Amino acid sequence: MPQEIYNASGIKIFGKRIKSLIYTTDLAIIKNNNADGVIAVYPFTPQLAINQAIIDISPTPVFVGVGGGTTTGQRSIDIALN
Repeated sequence: MPQEIYNASGIKIFGKRIKSLIYTTDLAIIKNNNADGVIAVYPFTPQLAINQAIIDISPTPVFVGVGGGTTTGQRSIDIALN
């Protein structure tokens, strides 16, 4: 981990301080890293099964995409609430 990460104040979400994020949807990388959180966004219509798999395997908080492109409105809301 770069020294800058240790020096950063980070952000606190639900009581957990997050100083570093990894940007990937690769489950092997998500499971085997030392980042404080995961950003998982992919260029396809969001799927609950994919989001759930990423959330289930991650030992840290996950930020997933819930809309974009042609996915908007109620579908995005439903994905975000699940």
